[in-house]
Amino acid sequence: MLNLGKIAITDNEHNVEEILNREVIDIIHNLLHKCNVEKVHLASVKLLHQLTEFILGREHILNYAQCKRCFIDELFKFLDKRNEISRVVMGCMNNLSLNQTFASKYYFQLEKVVLSLVETSMINQGHVSNNSKLDVKAQVTLVSSGFATLANLARVKEIRKRLQCNDQLWRLCVNVLTEYVDDINRGEIGDMIYAELGLFINLATDESTYLKNHAISIAPILLKLLTSENTDLVKRVVGVLRLLMTYSEEVVQLACTETSYEILLEIIERTSDDSTISYGVKCLAFCTARNNDAKAYVSVNGLAVFHRLLSSSNETIVGNSALILSNCFEQGKACDQFVGTSIVKDLLTLVTRKDLTDGVKQNVAIALAKLVKHDLRFLEQLRELHGLEILHSVVQSNSLL
Repeated sequence: MLNLGKIAITDNEHNVEEILNREVIDIIHNLLHKCNVEKVHLASVKLLHQLTEFILGREHILNYAQCKRCFIDELFKFLDKRNEISRVVMGCMNNLSLNQTFASKYYFQLEKVVLSLVETSMINQGHVSNNSKLDVKAQVTLVSSGFATLANLARVKEIRKRLQCNDQLWRLCVNVLTEYVDDINRGEIGDMIYAELGLFINLATDESTYLKNHAISIAPILLKLLTSENTDLVKRVVGVLRLLMTYSEEVVQLACTETSYEILLEIIERTSDDSTISYGVKCLAFCTARNNDAKAYVSVNGLAVFHRLLSSSNETIVGNSALILSNCFEQGKACDQFVGTSIVKDLLTLVTRKDLTDGVKQNVAIALAKLVKHDLRFLEQLRELHGLEILHSVVQSNSLL
């Protein structure tokens, strides 16, 4: 019956409502508490996990837990067993932690449990932990759910601040990255690192001393992960990298290598995902702002890419592409590549667009100013378009530059 219930509610919210009206949570609780048959426990938590996939299911479970407080405690006991039931229960905790009330109430227990799982359940040189009844793949999946749970917890500001200053957490995260960086294209390993990167992104929402201190250990591994074949994983890698570069000058300097420029440009060119493009462009904006070799590399290999990205519908991409062009225009030879193109008209059009923020328009205006300063041919084009008057008017009215 439990297995049938699980099948019935898969991708079916109507059936979820129907089954919840039959007090299924109370039935699951009684089975977990009173029955000693492991197969029944497993079927019960699998049904529970399926219910936690739905907002309605999570709400019913948490309302039930308010009346029967021992229910959540009962679930926590299964996490200590390091078996298949533990893996499913951790999936339940991951979904329930999307609820801020649940996260705030149980974060201390969840933090403790997850750190213990990562510490004791990870595989050393391919061997299964003696304390676990799970095979290697299942152990990694359990840890993945643990990282995803912490990532959900870190969405809450008060919890995020606590996690940011947990040295044990940072140490374990760096150890996991170091241990598995060469196995990233194995499915379950990729999923685990993907979940861990989600945690990093949420932890990096706010600047912190702990984040800066550990960024220098994480960054070299991230740079290595940029070559992964997993596009979803690469998206998160670049996303974390751009956040670390925001907070740490040392990370920027680590990223300033020809290999990094080449890989980031390749990622930007091959993807159609705006978020990935935005993260990659931001990383190269940091590099070209601080490193002359980065300007030289992009000037030879990437100017056409960033000219094209000026037409993006994503204004973050537009603003940072203009910033990269502006940085490169400081090297006069970069301007030569735009002779005979529409660059002046394109930049001037962007400066006058009312839908763009002042920050984006300022980046564009600076790029245009540097372009005409370094090459009089572009200044003449600007004059022909009455651009000096337009640019002056926009700059004055928007308090730019």
